[in-house]
Amino acid sequence: MKRLHKILPIALLSLTVTGLNINAQVANANTTKQPIQIAQNSQAASYYQEAVRLLDAKKYREAIAVINKVIVIEPNNQNAYYLRGICYQYLEQQQQAKADFTNVIKLDPTFPYGYLSRGVSNYLLRENNSAIQDFKTAADLFTKVGDTKMAETALRFAKRVQE
Repeated sequence: MKRLHKILPIALLSLTVTGLNINAQVANANTTKQPIQIAQNSQAASYYQEAVRLLDAKKYREAIAVINKVIVIEPNNQNAYYLRGICYQYLEQQQQAKADFTNVIKLDPTFPYGYLSRGVSNYLLRENNSAIQDFKTAADLFTKVGDTKMAETALRFAKRVQE
């Protein structure tokens, strides 16, 4: 279990960031598969892109400061909360990350990466039952949008947390 505690978060963060393609448009996890905009406001979109560059440069605190500007401009921007949650995870601030992923889920309950990422935070907070539920929900949502590889991955992680 100790080894899993170190490996699982890194693997999931890698899958989450890779799967989300935050450098382009975020894929909306609904049945229409329509891309969603990063931000409605051009200034917010500019801040968002800067935050992505800072995240890529591993400047997580700076990225959070910039993404906070997006949230001030667009308080219902799920992409901003998601990106900030990823930054908090890298900073090992799981309560803050969990809160952001919960906001993502409230804004779009069909977005599987919100559940997957919150599952990571729940796992790191040793809230295993919540982590398992989030991973299973993510798997269901990935299945609905036809991403069987990610669905299988989410279920595999749920199973490992159960063990």
